Amino acid sequence: MDMKKKFLGLTPDRNIALGVYEEAVNFALENNENINNVAITGVYGAGKSSMLETYENKHPDKKFLHVSLAHFENITDEQSVNENEKKKLELILEGKIINQLVHLIPQEKIPLAKFATKRETDNKKIEKYTCWGIAFLMLSIYLAKYELLKQLIGSMADGYFKRKIVFLTQPETVVISAVIWFMLLAVLIYQIIKRQMNKQLFQKINLKGNGVEAELFSKEDDSYFDKYLDEILYILEECGEDAIVFEDMDRYNNTLIYEKLRELNVLVNQRIAMKNSKKHICFFYLLKDDIFINKERTKFFDFIIPIVPVANAGNSLDFFLKYFRQSAMGESFEKQFLYDLSLYVDDLRVLRNICNEYVVYHTKLQEKPTELDVNKLLAIITYKNLFPKDFAELQVSQGYVYQLFAHKEKYIDDIKNGFLNEIQNLQTEIRNIETDVCNDKNELDALFFSYSERIKINDKEEDEFPKRSECIAAIKANSYNVMAWDTYYRRWKAVNIKSTFDNLLDNEEYAVRRQLIEEKMQTAIHQRQMRIHKKQEEYSAIGEACLKDVISSGNENEIFLIDDKEYKEIKENTYFDLIKYLISYGYIDESYRDYMSFFYGESISRSDKIFLRSVTDKHPKDFKYMLDDPQTIISRLRMTDIEKVECLNYNLLDYLLEHREQYAEQIKSFMKGLKKREPKEFVNNYLIRERNIPIFTQCFNNYWEEACTWVIGCDEIEEKATRVYVKETLANTSIDKLGIYNEDDIIGKYIETNRHFLVMENSNHFQMVTGIKELGILFYNIEDDMLDPLLLDEICKENCYVINRCMIDIFLKHMYKLNMNGRSDELTTILSEQTFLAERIENNLSDYVKMRIDENEVMNESEQTILLVLNAKDVDLTLKRKYISLQSKKISDINSVEATDLWDALLPDHIKITVKNVFDYYYCSGNGMDQSLIRTLNDYIDLKNSDFKKVNQEYGENAKKDFFISVIGSNEINNNKYEKILKAVGMTCTEMTDNEIRTDKMEILIKTKTMTMTLKNLHFLRSDYGKLVWMFIITNPVEYFEIMTPEEWDDRELRKLYEWYPQEQREICDNIYEIAKQDFNEIIQECKSLHPQLINRLLDCIEFTIAQKKTLLANAVQTNKISIEEVKKRLCELGMEQVISAFEGKRPTVEVVEENRILLDSFQIKNWISKFERDKNKRGVYRIVGKKVKGMSSWEN
Repeated sequence: MDMKKKFLGLTPDRNIALGVYEEAVNFALENNENINNVAITGVYGAGKSSMLETYENKHPDKKFLHVSLAHFENITDEQSVNENEKKKLELILEGKIINQLVHLIPQEKIPLAKFATKRETDNKKIEKYTCWGIAFLMLSIYLAKYELLKQLIGSMADGYFKRKIVFLTQPETVVISAVIWFMLLAVLIYQIIKRQMNKQLFQKINLKGNGVEAELFSKEDDSYFDKYLDEILYILEECGEDAIVFEDMDRYNNTLIYEKLRELNVLVNQRIAMKNSKKHICFFYLLKDDIFINKERTKFFDFIIPIVPVANAGNSLDFFLKYFRQSAMGESFEKQFLYDLSLYVDDLRVLRNICNEYVVYHTKLQEKPTELDVNKLLAIITYKNLFPKDFAELQVSQGYVYQLFAHKEKYIDDIKNGFLNEIQNLQTEIRNIETDVCNDKNELDALFFSYSERIKINDKEEDEFPKRSECIAAIKANSYNVMAWDTYYRRWKAVNIKSTFDNLLDNEEYAVRRQLIEEKMQTAIHQRQMRIHKKQEEYSAIGEACLKDVISSGNENEIFLIDDKEYKEIKENTYFDLIKYLISYGYIDESYRDYMSFFYGESISRSDKIFLRSVTDKHPKDFKYMLDDPQTIISRLRMTDIEKVECLNYNLLDYLLEHREQYAEQIKSFMKGLKKREPKEFVNNYLIRERNIPIFTQCFNNYWEEACTWVIGCDEIEEKATRVYVKETLANTSIDKLGIYNEDDIIGKYIETNRHFLVMENSNHFQMVTGIKELGILFYNIEDDMLDPLLLDEICKENCYVINRCMIDIFLKHMYKLNMNGRSDELTTILSEQTFLAERIENNLSDYVKMRIDENEVMNESEQTILLVLNAKDVDLTLKRKYISLQSKKISDINSVEATDLWDALLPDHIKITVKNVFDYYYCSGNGMDQSLIRTLNDYIDLKNSDFKKVNQEYGENAKKDFFISVIGSNEINNNKYEKILKAVGMTCTEMTDNEIRTDKMEILIKTKTMTMTLKNLHFLRSDYGKLVWMFIITNPVEYFEIMTPEEWDDRELRKLYEWYPQEQREICDNIYEIAKQDFNEIIQECKSLHPQLINRLLDCIEFTIAQKKTLLANAVQTNKISIEEVKKRLCELGMEQVISAFEGKRPTVEVVEENRILLDSFQIKNWISKFERDKNKRGVYRIVGKKVKGMSSWEN
């Protein structure tokens, strides 16, 4: 890296854009007569020096002399300084100005100045003056000791040396030496006088002998400007400068110096003018705007050039960014932090120095990189620049900032006490709410409570209480035990009336109002309990808080003011708010020492130091961050630190778990942090690592009972991680605790719905299955791939599964090595071997059968297997019936099925149809002639007479009769089988009572003469089967007439008989004829229809009169039972031959009698005659109007 680009100078810039500033300075310098004193004003760091030096750089022909009066002590306001201090301050300023003028102006320009300064030594002059001095000294000695020298030389022996020095004894030599000595003395006296006149080498003269000391100059308290006015004017006049620049005088807060300088400027320029010189000296004053508090500055200065500040709170951020780029640091500072910092630091020099020091600190501290927080480092550097003294004290654990952090625990204790008070207040509120609600309930009970007798509570009757609600409260306080007045025995008796209060809930209005009171209470209490819980969490969290977290708007003043008497200079500093900001926002925190000194890496490695810093800086590292020495890290972490999210590290957790006996408290804190923050990604990835999982799971569950609920219910945790966690929970948890962890059956529901739970993974199979069994977990759907065979065996052995298709197929595949897909004899196969599966299914046949039934597939199990299911006690009859319906094989013997209730399901499709099975079913099942048997009789078997020979012997003496009766009443038996069975049975019924028998079956009963002709049967048919009575009669005519008595005759039956009259059955006809004779009058009266042969036979009967026969003949004509030829024949027999002519169209007459009228009416109805009426001409006769009748057959119906 180019080191030159790293650092920024603090000196003014000499290359800024001048613009209007250049014009202003030109104006000031060129206006010789009017402008002598120019003020360049602006705040500190505004760029006053930069502007002027840029101008100088741009105008080398202009000569400027800079007098800088830097002062770094705090000078109070001018008004607050006493006169002595003002005087001293003025002398200091004047002395400094004179001193700088003397030293800045070359000595050559002011040789006559009396102010001596140290100059560069001129060796040649020194050598010259030395030679002159030695010569003067030697000559003085020579002249003073001439005689002695002459004697000495004269006494010397003759020789070379004597010959060389003998000239010193000559008179000429003495004269020349004297001349030279006087010349040297004159030069010396001249130089002394010159120096004294120009530089006042001697200010005092002490006249010895008289004790007098004379002062050559003015008094000590005279102003330096007054004392040395001539010298100063001489210096300024001879300096050769166009302008003298006075800088930083405003730091002294003394305006009197400006007045003296103004006077000095006037004198200088006047003296220059007196010499008729065009030269002009301008004084420039660089000062802040507020050096004068009113408009006086415009009176004092001839021209004022204001400098617009280059940097201020609005653009300091830009300079920060610019300087850091120029320093080639390229750090990723928080933009907001830089912006906030720029609001406080707006001096360009300070900004530059902060950047410079940051470069140095950052570079040195990163020689052994520990991942410093660049924002915190910048905060420390800023603090160092603005509060250098406090920074130095902080390094030795002293000073204001140190005290802030030292008092942190006290602040935390105060906050904790505040939390405790709030919690106590909330608890008090809850108790008050409960009391208020209790009073509300008492008032409500007082409105609705009533008791039939007088009551007394603690010897105080109800009406003696001020309020009825107080009476209710007293009753409840006494456990509802009261004394009640017994009106019968007239005494008090002890009773408990709690039931009376309980019965109030039956009142709907009371129940609603009570519920509203309770809901209101629950809502209010719940709100406060939530606030208590929040305060408790805050109470726990504040213990680990950094100072920035402790600071709040409520305690900020208390914390930062500490003790008002201490650190006054800090609190009154303009930048005090910056300290508050840096600490409040955590840019200066407990880790400040890491940013103030080197890291050597002897007690802890660099990577571990980085990790520790990430904890204090609250910048979490990756969970997989490698630690070199977890033990050392743990020793340097507080318990509250371990709870932090920054301590979520796999190496750290592994070490804690592997040394759990030593670090029990640390593990507790770690798990507490997991519970508090629920770091889904951390837990998920740690479980997937499959290291220390049993210990982790055990600790995790021990310190967080709801961990199972959280892990299983968290969507962000992968299925594999959840599965591993649940397995280890089952394998490493006691049965008692498992019940606690399994809240709302969360573990059971997860396992039962997870198809991959039994995949092959490292776990304690036995313990895990034990837990599964204790929780009552049953598998019903698991994935076949990668199954753990040992775990599957344990699951099967402990019956921890639901009997369903998925599980059965899994077990068949892995235990029987069979693929049972499509096999119909599955159960037979399973039971063929003694396995845990066979045992489970045999003991739970009901579940298995239900599964098979739900599949609705045809089965081909062996008869033995079928009987096992059908005779199983635990299988419901309904299931057995459905199971039978899906079997393709048939049972040989129906008696092998113990439950006769199932026989109807077997018959006829699932049992071999034999006479024995049929009769066993009928006589032993208790079902009688049910649909199954009827279906069997209809479609599968023909019973013969021989089949019934031993029925009574095998099934009881009335067995055949029972079967016969059942058959008679079975309408569902088809008619063909019905008739065959009746014939095969060979029995008859003399008294039929079943009126539910269908008509077609009754016809068969009549047809086969199974129902015999008896009065009871006849009455039964007349009552319930009237339409079959006639069939019954003609089927049994003989028996009918045998049982009939006059009282039993039925007119409908007689009418049928009269019309039936079977001529081939002579006996029957005779019986009918006899009955007709007896019933003759009714036959005539009711015009009953008779068989023609019966009519003829009655007409031939001599027992009837002519009138009766005429009426019978009319009845026969009306019922169309006689032909016209037969009528003609009978008319002749009855002596009515003349009437025959009427059939030929004639008009015969007949006697007017009733029987003749009836006969003629029948003829008219038949349209054989037109009409008849009494003859008007002949009394006692009817005149018949005849008509010709043609085409008449001998028989009309």
